[in-house]
Amino acid sequence: MRPAIGLFLLVCLGAGCVFVTKDAQPDPDQVDKDIVVFLTGNELGWLKPCGCSGGQLGGLSRRSAVLESVPRSQRLIIETGALIPEISEQSLIKFSIFLQAFQILGYDLVNLTAQDLDVVQQLGLLEELKGQFGLTAAKVMPGLDLPDTYSRSFKINGRDIEICIRAVEREDFDADSVESLFMGAGRQNVVRILIVNRADEAFARSLAGKPLPVDCIVCPVDREEPEVLSAPDSPCLLVSVGQKGRYVGKLVLAFDDQAERPILSFASQAVSEDLPYNEDITALYATYQDIVKDSKLLEAYRKVPLDNGLVFVGSSKCKLCHEEAYEIWKGKQHAHAYATLEGVGSQYDPECVVCHVVGLEYESGFATEKDTGFLKDVGCEVCHGPGSQHVKTYGEAETAEPKKSCLDCHAPEHSAEYAGNEQEFLEKIRHWKEP
Repeated sequence: MRPAIGLFLLVCLGAGCVFVTKDAQPDPDQVDKDIVVFLTGNELGWLKPCGCSGGQLGGLSRRSAVLESVPRSQRLIIETGALIPEISEQSLIKFSIFLQAFQILGYDLVNLTAQDLDVVQQLGLLEELKGQFGLTAAKVMPGLDLPDTYSRSFKINGRDIEICIRAVEREDFDADSVESLFMGAGRQNVVRILIVNRADEAFARSLAGKPLPVDCIVCPVDREEPEVLSAPDSPCLLVSVGQKGRYVGKLVLAFDDQAERPILSFASQAVSEDLPYNEDITALYATYQDIVKDSKLLEAYRKVPLDNGLVFVGSSKCKLCHEEAYEIWKGKQHAHAYATLEGVGSQYDPECVVCHVVGLEYESGFATEKDTGFLKDVGCEVCHGPGSQHVKTYGEAETAEPKKSCLDCHAPEHSAEYAGNEQEFLEKIRHWKEP
């Protein structure tokens, strides 16, 4: 772990959080009627949308508007885990940012998957985290003493209600012994929620028709949006949590004076662009950008050699023979792609830079603005391939692979409005004469 990461963790987690979150105006229809359990998970390293185009969902900063729409006394906020996709230096930085953000956002419980536990152990965060919010972990690891159960009490319409959450690993799940996982499972004032770590689609389908003695089972499942996976008449509500923070799941516990048990319903709410930012989370993201810069992740980006001795030469070389196309390209957004990163402070983040320069993944490709400034922006060689042989032979040699396709960067998670509008986007970058 690099010093910059360790220093950040020491200041923000070990020495206490300096951010203060403020409640938004709650929904007046929510007051004194029910309890809302907010569910998030499968973050997979997505602190925020990339910001290069409109129509994108997600972002920790906007998430606060959803969570704070319900008063603290009537909400329970649960993160089901899987904060990062893999263990890498940049992912470790993100992991610590997520935990800090959960504290700012007022999370009650963070469930740690096996990989999350590995990271907590690597970073030595356990003792600091225990004082920030509730923690659960289904997997037992040496030296990590964490419970697998969490509970919180509420008072709604004069009734004392306890919500009990239990975490279990998929391979340890036994449908016949679910009831034994919960203490006091038969009490009418206890609502039982079971989180099954690493539950996939097939596992969820296997549970969908079973009359399990639990109120709600949360299966992460690889789906973008939170969904109800159980049949409408099922006594056990089976739900997923979505991924990458684009939506927040809302498990509503409605209480009727005539009913012995609460009525459970589930919906998802999009974390949309029209939601306001949380200033403290915005400041935290700026801290993340500083750590990425100080850690020099861009300079350390892994590169592979190009085949056949090819080299990236920069768009200015293409101007010699393709002046008209070059001048048209200069007026397009691709020719100013790097400046958009500078405008939001992401020019040192390799995850962002890779789609805004020429050949970051390759030897002779972009390295830093100082050393390879001639390869800034989405230049000719991004789409047409490295041009050294083409230039050397005055055009006789065709440009060759590697060439990016539009979808390499305009994927749904980066460019939500691209799919279905390909021709419109193509016209925006037209710099050639033929139809």
